[in-house]
Amino acid sequence: MAHVNATGADHRDLLFGQLVNQTVPKSGWQRRKVYKNTIRALEGLSDRQLFDIGIPRGEIRRRVYRNVYQNIPYLNGV
Repeated sequence: MAHVNATGADHRDLLFGQLVNQTVPKSGWQRRKVYKNTIRALEGLSDRQLFDIGIPRGEIRRRVYRNVYQNIPYLNGV
């Protein structure tokens, strides 16, 4: 069980470090690049990894769009 928790924490740290803590993109093409890279990174995770960070696979695009274009955190579950 400890290994599962450590694995979940590692993925969360990876996600937060690469996706959440980025500076706010200033132009449209920068936002699009962040959007595409974030989608690619999240879709590359397994269902278990997505469950660990609280993002259902069916909501990846919606949550990332809201985060990148509307500045709404996608880990809040709304």
